[in-house]
Amino acid sequence: MTRRVILAAVAIAGLATAGGVIGQAHADEQPKRVTGVSSALDAMRTGNRLGPGIAYGLALSTAGSAVPAKGTAGPADPVVQQAGQQVLVAAASLGDTVTKISAAGDSGIAQTQSAVQPLAALNTPANQVIETAAGALDTMASTFGPQIQPFDTTLKQVGQLARSAEAPPGG
Repeated sequence: MTRRVILAAVAIAGLATAGGVIGQAHADEQPKRVTGVSSALDAMRTGNRLGPGIAYGLALSTAGSAVPAKGTAGPADPVVQQAGQQVLVAAASLGDTVTKISAAGDSGIAQTQSAVQPLAALNTPANQVIETAAGALDTMASTFGPQIQPFDTTLKQVGQLARSAEAPPGG
């Protein structure tokens, strides 16, 4: 039994070490971050993943609510109901297309991210420009705060937003 415990401990330690090495290898594969650009691409990626599905859901909901209730179209009711159902079935069948659009968007964003990676060499000077501008906004907010309230809070928030676009030196 002691031998099994030792073998299990060695196996767990080996897997943990391998996991750390593999995790580090995956971390090294991450694209370099570029000041300003990477933040914008992150936002685009989020929109690309959420947007098509939300738009699809809204379209189906709108199409479904556009069909008049049964019995409200008078003599044309059977035709109206059948046409409404056909429109809904046709719209519902577009789910695969929505998935393909989202995948194509992810691919395009990844290609753009790869293409801009060399710009990571400019992160340090770009970060300095951002820091200077954000510092100026902070100074204005502090200096003129009482005179421009509540705009002073907005100036501080814009400075924080600008700083969030900074990327590490070298990516």
